[in-house]
Order: sequence, then C-alpha cells, then structure tokens
Amino acid sequence: MTAEEASMIRLHSYSGKSHEVHSFESIENCLTALPEEGKFWLRVSGIKDMDALGKIGDHFDYHPLTIEDIANRKSLPKIEDFEDYLHIILKFIFFDKEKDSLQSEQISIIIGKDYVISFAEHKLGFFDEIEERLDQETSKIRKMSSDFLAYRLVDTVVDGYFDVMNAFQERLSKIELQAFSSHHNIKPEKLYRLKRKAMQIQKVFLPTNEMISGILRK
Repeated sequence: MTAEEASMIRLHSYSGKSHEVHSFESIENCLTALPEEGKFWLRVSGIKDMDALGKIGDHFDYHPLTIEDIANRKSLPKIEDFEDYLHIILKFIFFDKEKDSLQSEQISIIIGKDYVISFAEHKLGFFDEIEERLDQETSKIRKMSSDFLAYRLVDTVVDGYFDVMNAFQERLSKIELQAFSSHHNIKPEKLYRLKRKAMQIQKVFLPTNEMISGILRK
C-alpha cells in the first residue's frame, strides 16, 4: 500500500432502501450538497488546507480544537465527547512494501446525529470495503444508525493492527528458527530490526486499545 497525494471528497447518502454516492472537487461544493434528511457519510482524504478544514468546522459548529487535532498529524489516539458530536482519533498502521517500512496514517472520525465524517491524511483504500458494503441492498450498515458505520470504521483500523502484528510475529518466528539452524546465517541486526518494528506497532496500539475501551464504555 502506498500513499497517494491526491485528495478525495466523497459523500455517501444512505438509508435502509437506498444509497447514493457523489464525489466533489471542493469542500464548498460538497457542503452545499449535504442532505437535509437521512444519514450520510462524508469521506475526506488528503485535505491538508486549514481553510478547507475550517469550512467544515464552521458548517457543523465544531470546536476549534477539533479542527486543529484533525490537521495535526502527530495527535495521539483519543476520544472527545462534545455536546453535539463525538471525535475519535486513531492511527492506522500498514507496511509500505516500496519503502520496506512501517507507516502510520492518522484517521479522525466525527460522529454526529445521523452522520459520520472521516478524515485521512492520504487517499488510501482501507475504507473501500465499507463503501462496497454500503452499496449492497442487504447491508446492515444501511439499516443501523450512523453509530454502527463509525463502529465499522474503527473496527477496520483495529483489524489493520492485528494483520500487521500477526505478519511480523510470523516473520520473526521464522527468522528466529533459522537463526538456530546451522543451515542459515542470520545476522543479529535483522532480528533486532524486526523486534523494533513489533515494538513500534505495540507502542501505537496500546493507547488505541485504551481509547477503544473508552468508546465501548460510552
């Protein structure tokens, strides 16, 4: 998976019986097209301009710190409960094969009355499967409240942690077995690098796990 710099603004309007999706080139055009009734998911990726993010904040009357946290890529995983909305910050972990390194992507999710807005640093495909499910007539996401859509988004991020962690554990176990075999010459530095990467994943996952526990308590 590689990060694309292109931005994406996609609006999903849905109900138990229907689903419509529209793409926009600007936040302004998207905000004027928001449905007055029904549920919607606004998926925003690759938007780094504070003015554009500020227009979303002004439209929904978000706290200024919410917009600052969305723009700040170094924000820690957390959940904030405001009067009219819930703001969740997560870190999506994935392995970039081209760079041969772990990468983290900040995900912000805002849950309001009958809507969800998700913000991602780049245009990546980890929520594409949820879009595909929305397009299915039998989709549970359509029939449930917007909270369920938010739950599925969070669940996708969490699954990403386990996928990467399991892959590293399998790779680490294989190399450790080879290290004890006389038929392989495994350098200690390779083991060290893999263990460091596993520790990096855990360092991000632990606060995220605590934050998710907070969501469940709510």
